[in-house]
Amino acid sequence: MKLRTEINLKPSPCKIDQNQRFFLVGSCFAEEMAHRLEHIGIQTLSNPLGVLYNPLSIEHCLARVVERRGIEREELLCKGDMWFSLATHGSFDSPNPEQVVEDVNRSISAAHEALGKADCLIVTLGTAGVYERSGEVVANCHKMPASEFTHRLLSLEEVVGSLERVVALAAGRRLIF
Repeated sequence: MKLRTEINLKPSPCKIDQNQRFFLVGSCFAEEMAHRLEHIGIQTLSNPLGVLYNPLSIEHCLARVVERRGIEREELLCKGDMWFSLATHGSFDSPNPEQVVEDVNRSISAAHEALGKADCLIVTLGTAGVYERSGEVVANCHKMPASEFTHRLLSLEEVVGSLERVVALAAGRRLIF
């Protein structure tokens, strides 16, 4: 009696070795993959703006990295005594707005360098749901009141268009979704 389904898989033509460099962006799965790759000695950089789930936020992150376009203080918001950017994960939040700008821009600069040397870009998607504030998609709501955001699902055309732009940003690197 067989208690499992056996599947004979052909070896993948895509081989990974310790000389390759990986750039990962997207959901928490990208973080997990980066940790596993680093554990076996492969150079990685993951999620320079923090964990991102929707294709538009991932695209915006990659565009900032490729263009080495940092954030400016005017882009920050303040809630209580914490400053933050709606384009980044909460790990960048700080009571000092200059610190947020410095940390985010340092991360973008390091990511720009890493992406330039990367052999492979891994993109992990989490959702087609987005939150918008004043008509702009945000990467993170930073526990702000839900009344300040609108939630919607991206259309198939929006997802495909965003992923096509991500492919263009990958510029000759192996791309894994």
